[in-house]
Amino acid sequence: MGADGGTIPKRCELVKKKKKAEKLERNVKNASKWRNCQLSQQPLKKPIIACRYGRLYNKETVIEAILTKTIGNFAVASHIKGIKDFKELKLKKNKDYNGGEVKGDEYLDYNQSEFLCPVTALPMNGINSFVVNWKCGCVFSEKAIQEVKSDVCHGCGGPWDPNESVVLNPDDELLEVYKQKLAAERAEKKQKKKNGETEKPAEGEKEKKVLDDGAPKKVDNGHKKKEGVSSDPLKCKLKKAEKRKVESDIQSDPTKFWVVLTANMLSVPRVALRRGLVAMEMSSRTAFYCNHQVRHISSKDIFNYTAQVAPDVPAMPLPPPPMRTLDEMIEAGESVLGELGLLSWWKPSSYFRMALEAIHMHADLPWWTTIVCATVALRLSLIIVPIMSQRLVAKQSKYKKELEDFRQRIQAARQEGNNLLQQQIFLEQRDFLKSKDIRLGRQFLILMANGAVFATQFFAIRKMVDVNYPGLSTGGTAWFTDLTVSDPYYALPLISALTMGLVTRVGIEMGTSSDQMTPMMRLGMQYALPVVIFAVSSQFASGLCVYWCASNMMSLLYAGAFRTPAIRKLFNIPPLVKDPSPPKKKSLLKEAMAGYKANKTIPPTLAQLKEQDAQQFKKAGRGKPIVKN
Repeated sequence: MGADGGTIPKRCELVKKKKKAEKLERNVKNASKWRNCQLSQQPLKKPIIACRYGRLYNKETVIEAILTKTIGNFAVASHIKGIKDFKELKLKKNKDYNGGEVKGDEYLDYNQSEFLCPVTALPMNGINSFVVNWKCGCVFSEKAIQEVKSDVCHGCGGPWDPNESVVLNPDDELLEVYKQKLAAERAEKKQKKKNGETEKPAEGEKEKKVLDDGAPKKVDNGHKKKEGVSSDPLKCKLKKAEKRKVESDIQSDPTKFWVVLTANMLSVPRVALRRGLVAMEMSSRTAFYCNHQVRHISSKDIFNYTAQVAPDVPAMPLPPPPMRTLDEMIEAGESVLGELGLLSWWKPSSYFRMALEAIHMHADLPWWTTIVCATVALRLSLIIVPIMSQRLVAKQSKYKKELEDFRQRIQAARQEGNNLLQQQIFLEQRDFLKSKDIRLGRQFLILMANGAVFATQFFAIRKMVDVNYPGLSTGGTAWFTDLTVSDPYYALPLISALTMGLVTRVGIEMGTSSDQMTPMMRLGMQYALPVVIFAVSSQFASGLCVYWCASNMMSLLYAGAFRTPAIRKLFNIPPLVKDPSPPKKKSLLKEAMAGYKANKTIPPTLAQLKEQDAQQFKKAGRGKPIVKN
């Protein structure tokens, strides 16, 4: 090394060992054979078949290649000639195989495959050898055959012969054995066919029988075995002439005939075959099918055929008639409520719409007049409601002094904070009203009845305006020609508000007069309510305002009519009792303010005191802590 004449080796083979040749594992090398079809290289999916060489294919791919006659173009499947050259496999599914749900290659990373052995549960991934029983198609591993000795199939319990089994995806040495075995079988079969030999019929196959002069005779299903070929051409010609003579004799004699040997081919009953049938040997299959004749047998006996008459062709369906427009239906005098979704059997507003439509069509009235007439008719039909209201007001006016006394006593007890005294006064008032037949529940019923009538008419007209019922946009008058939009001059909302204020003042709709209300209630009903109604009705369509004005006018008309003694007597309404010396009234606003101040000075009750203490205690607990100086 140090100038001693030595050399430094630089060749790689002298410095380190030679790298060994890479060797693939068996399962990696044969991975595609166990996963993909050998013909199309697509993933295997049921039904899966195996050929005599042990290769795996998709059945659909092989069948398609056979039918299109392109299977010979593929070297891996050129040995498959028909369905006898492959077997459909009975494979057991692997429950642990997740397929595409697993990231990566599940086959290589986890050695998992889609199928496994039904006995040992070994995955069919190429590591272990698998065998198919060619008799039944069951697939199981060779390890199962070695560990579980049996004379029957491990998959289905059927017959098992090791010589008739095929190893799936065999190695090159075993594959060559399978190729030689298949070639030998085909050569032997070809030689038998050339010699005229036929294979033995399958076990359990029925023998074909024909009748010769009433005596049964067994006939071989295959071609007649040739005993030898004569070399003399003269004998061959004589034999053919004799055969033609026999055929002509059968055709000329109507009492003799021959029939297809296999009765199952034509489904001929056995009884029909016993009617003097004659067996005949045919020289070829073409003559067998072309020269037969049948005599004295009904086609009904042979084929069991019954003529059927074809049913008449049904008439071509006609297209539905064109839908009529709403204007056409209205011109024809038909209702369009159903087409617009305005008709429901369980809603009272639907029946009011039907009445509106009937009045408009049959009376030929404009829509604003129709709304007024329908409102007047409905209020007249429910006249019993204002009559009950007036009777209740008359009874209360008769005992106005006593009722006012009870009201003042209750207010005084409330100011003192004496709840027990208030309860006693309420009980005395209840007994007094009961003795005088004054039922305050009737007042509630009157309010409910008026509210139901108002809601029925209001929602009926509003829905018609929302769907733009035909004719409403031009059914107005004067300055409100369009009933589907609000009044641009606010005249109708103003009339509605003023008339409602007058109605609340006379008390025709509430079952009590304004004198019997508290000052605060009178202030709200007579002044605040009309303002609210004006603000709300100014946003409504003119059709609703027309109804509102008509309804308020009817209420005022009732109030004026019931002031007449003759009408009150007609409807059995007692006269109003007036106070001979009414006290001097203050203004409504002053009375309301006085009542508000009186209620404000009322001492709190025990329950109110407890609630105030609880709130103060809670507030103190959440407040800032007191800092001690």
